[in-house]
Amino acid sequence: MAGLRELCDGARAAALPLLLDAEQTHRQPAIGMLARALSREYNPPGAAPLLYNTHQAYLRGAEARLREELAHARAHGYTLAVKLVRGAYTEGEVQRGNAAALQPSKAATDAAYDACAALLLRRLALADAPALAAARRAPAAGGSPAEAAAAAAPEGEGGGVALLLATHNRASVAAAMQLMATLGLTLTLTLTQTQTLTLTLTLNPGTLTLTLTLTLALTLTLTLTRRRSGCPPRTAACTSRR
Repeated sequence: MAGLRELCDGARAAALPLLLDAEQTHRQPAIGMLARALSREYNPPGAAPLLYNTHQAYLRGAEARLREELAHARAHGYTLAVKLVRGAYTEGEVQRGNAAALQPSKAATDAAYDACAALLLRRLALADAPALAAARRAPAAGGSPAEAAAAAAPEGEGGGVALLLATHNRASVAAAMQLMATLGLTLTLTLTQTQTLTLTLTLNPGTLTLTLTLTLALTLTLTLTRRRSGCPPRTAACTSRR
């Protein structure tokens, strides 16, 4: 953990997010444990999250696992930051005799990916509902009030979520963008690049030199905001990649 904390501290100092990659299923429990522990330290509510954990939609139960992570994040007071992928270890899982852990088809994987993206976008877009407060007043037996609130909240309720959609699938990107529009999430891309061109003209050698400096700047901006009537905009971290 000391080495991982050093990486997180360096990323935070550089104002860069840190992405934990996903691996084969027999390694995922350890990765998940580390992600939870580090997220509690480095993804405090109200601040841009530092640590993103990767979730694989080609595994059965991907959406259920995300719901568990949402409940854990709410119970322990941190932002759940997710990098959502389809997955890349099909052959290895089959060779290890673990084919049953995989979605039965490419179509099923696509559907699972879109369902996971929709779940997270809804959680990102909507504020905590009154049911949350009611659940906190009457926690389920054996669970904390926050865990009961997370379990009681309908789909789409909650906050403390950041999402990075990592996909080459145009249909998934289109579906996510359409849902974002429906939910009132607006996306603006920001990229800043400056190019400087310097031209030096000597009129009389040794006596007069004219220097012309031309600076060209291209600026684009990437923000994701949720607006509600009577409420200030909320900024969230969400990036889509094709």
